Amino acid sequence: MICRTIVEGTTKISVPVPPPDANFPPSAAPVFYNPEMELNRDINVAATAAFVERLLSRKDIQREEIRYVDAFSASGIRGLRIAREVGIHATMNDWSPEAFELIKENITINGLEEKVQATRKNANVLLHEQKFHIVDVDPFGTPAPYLDASATSAQSMLSVTATDTAPLCGAHLNSGIRKYAAVPLNTEYHSEMGLRVLLGACARELAKHEKGMLPLLSHVTRHYVRSYIEVLPGTKQADRTLKFMGFSIHCPKCGFRESVHGLAVHIDRECPACGALTKIAGPLWLSLIHISEPTRR
Repeated sequence: MICRTIVEGTTKISVPVPPPDANFPPSAAPVFYNPEMELNRDINVAATAAFVERLLSRKDIQREEIRYVDAFSASGIRGLRIAREVGIHATMNDWSPEAFELIKENITINGLEEKVQATRKNANVLLHEQKFHIVDVDPFGTPAPYLDASATSAQSMLSVTATDTAPLCGAHLNSGIRKYAAVPLNTEYHSEMGLRVLLGACARELAKHEKGMLPLLSHVTRHYVRSYIEVLPGTKQADRTLKFMGFSIHCPKCGFRESVHGLAVHIDRECPACGALTKIAGPLWLSLIHISEPTRR
């Protein structure tokens, strides 16, 4: 594997050099590194830094105690940037032997041996074995198979990416139903639809483990959906979170829209505006998808 050294943010990293074939996708490299996701990682560093300050303001935790995990590290760039630029302990995990060796090399390049741990495990196994303050799940494709383990592990924040926007947004309806146990609709607001389906799936998984949630920041950019979710422990928070779940009614004829809260609801089939048959999406997240300022609970 031929590599070259690049700088992203203030972090140096060795990444694979792709073949000269212009059609060669980054995902086909021995170790995945996508330079087009640099903006995603920039936002990740900023959002994580802001949340760490939020944690530290509670005065019951020290910076050196905060533990972050990147469950799908590949080259390690995301976790390295968190450790170096945010200044917290990071665990970087990948099942690929090539990725694991490259992660260890990149830890050494940055002199972060005391702040970063490299592991080579199945992501679900690692997340079921250990608890982390911040769990970052950024797989290639859907995060659905990892949401239960992520909800188990995350103590303070869950950062999740989904690149399967077609199932999330309703373009691949049956796939979206299978993966997220929700019905998405391919409407003119399909990006928001996909985000709310993902947030709804996260809410239900967290509730299983007696945790609630508050979306801090969410965005849909090009081919992916990304959300930063504060995890709120306790049955009261879980119950409160489920009250923000529900269904979206959409009339394809006249454009009428309405939200109905609840997981077991009665919905009339006919549009109240024009009488046409409506379509229903959900269950999905019906509350805020981000906050503009710190909130007090």
